[in-house]
Amino acid sequence: MSWEGEEGGYEVPNRVTKVMVTGLDKKFTEACIQVGASPKQKIKLIQCHEYTLLEFVAMANKNWKIVLN
Repeated sequence: MSWEGEEGGYEVPNRVTKVMVTGLDKKFTEACIQVGASPKQKIKLIQCHEYTLLEFVAMANKNWKIVLN
């Protein structure tokens, strides 16, 4: 947790650890996460019949995206 300035804000260090994706027509073999301008990093990809589960750790308040291949 962090405080900014005397009257500033309060920031909670929430993390995203799993994303469940539904409704995909295609099966993917690889998943990566990219946080800001940093290089892509591979993340765990679990294919199930009705959904795809992605497991990783990212700060919720950061600019990140997932790339499926």
